[in-house]
Amino acid sequence: MNSSASTVVETLPPLILDLFLPLEYPLSAPPSFQSVYFTHSWLPPTSIERLVMHFHELWLEHRDLGEGVLWRIAELIIHGDFLSNPLELTSTAMTTTPPTLAIQLTHPKPALLQHYLSTHNSEAADASFASTTFPCQICLESHKGAACVRLAACGHVFCKACLSEAWGLAVHEGHLGSVKCPDEACMKASAARHGGESQTEVVLDKGEADEADVRRVLTEEQVARWKFLRVQRELARDSTIVYCPLQFCLAPVRAPTKATGESREPGWERLRTCEACGYSFCTQCEKAWHGSLTACEIRPQPVLGYIPGEWSEKRKLRMLKRRRKQLEETNKWLNKSTTRCPGCSALAERISGCNHMICPQCGAHFCFRCGEKVPAADPYRHWREPGASRNGDCYQKLFPIEQLRG
Repeated sequence: MNSSASTVVETLPPLILDLFLPLEYPLSAPPSFQSVYFTHSWLPPTSIERLVMHFHELWLEHRDLGEGVLWRIAELIIHGDFLSNPLELTSTAMTTTPPTLAIQLTHPKPALLQHYLSTHNSEAADASFASTTFPCQICLESHKGAACVRLAACGHVFCKACLSEAWGLAVHEGHLGSVKCPDEACMKASAARHGGESQTEVVLDKGEADEADVRRVLTEEQVARWKFLRVQRELARDSTIVYCPLQFCLAPVRAPTKATGESREPGWERLRTCEACGYSFCTQCEKAWHGSLTACEIRPQPVLGYIPGEWSEKRKLRMLKRRRKQLEETNKWLNKSTTRCPGCSALAERISGCNHMICPQCGAHFCFRCGEKVPAADPYRHWREPGASRNGDCYQKLFPIEQLRG
C-alpha cells in the first residue's frame, strides 16, 4: 500500500564516512571509502552509490592539480549540494525566504522516517541553542542558551534565573496575567489588545506563557499553584458557575452548552448536572432535579424533623440555615459592591480611588460605575467628554460622589 509523509526540517542527520588514504593519494589513487551511510538511513542506497561516484569524480577533477579532495567532499556534504545535484532522485528548489529545498525520499516506512528526521532536527536545534550566546533584556547580561529559555509563543529569549524570579513572584502573589513574555514588543502588543475599542470582545491575553514554558522555568510546587490560579480564573470568568449542593462534593458546575438552533421550554435553564459526582439538581432550590414544569417547593420534612430531632440534627439544620443566609448576603454584597470586568468577566471591587479600573486578571481598562470597557490609550475620555460613555451617565463622575463630599 502506498503511503507518504512530509515534514520540514533545518538539519538532516549526518553522513558517516569510513575511509583511508592510500600512499599514492592524491596524485594517482583516490580516497578508498570503506563504508558510507546516513544516520537513520534516510537516503536510499542507490543515492549513496551515486554520491560515492560523485566523490570519485571530484578526485578526477583535482588529480592533475595535485590537490586533495577531502575538504571538497566535506563542503559538498555540509552544504547539502548533493541534494540538488541531478544525481539525486528528485529535488526541486523552491523560491522561499529563506531558500528551502524540497526532497522526495523513498523509504519502506515513511511515518517512521518522518519521526526520525523530526527528532534529529529538534535535538540539533536544542544543541545549537544551548551553545549560542543570548542577551537577557531583564538583567542586561549575556548568557549561553543552556541557561536561557526561548518562549514558544513569540521566540524571545531570557535567562532562566530572571524568568524564574519574575514568574515565581507573580505566581506567589496570584498575578497570573504577569506570567508572560516581558519583552517590550510583547508588552505593547498585550496592552494594545486590552485597549481596543470593542465593547463586546472578550479580551484574553494570547501572550501568556504556555504550560511547557512554565514547567521549564518554575518548580513543581509553583507550577501546581499556577495551574490552580488558571482554574480559579476560568471559574471567575464564567458567570454561569454554580456549586454542587452536596456537602461531600461542592464541585463547580458549568451551565450546559446549548446546541445551535436548540430551543427549550422555560425552566430548563435551572438544570445542572455535576460532572464530579453526577448529581442533577435545580439551581434555584438546590434539590434533586424536579423537571422544568414543577415549581420549587419548600419541603416540610426539615421543619417537622426539627421538633422531635436529636441535638445533632437540629445543629445541622441550623448550620444549613446559616449557610443559606450567608450565601444570600454574599450574593447581595457582590451585586452591590463589585463590577464584572468586560474583558474576562472576573469580579472587581473598588476599595478606594477613582472609577477607572484595570483588571489584574486580563489587564482590561473599564469603568467601575457602569462596567463599560474604556480604551487604554485614553481611558479618561469616558468621564471627561459628554456622551463618551455608552449610556452618557458617567460624564464628570470619575470619582464617587461620597468621596468628593468627604
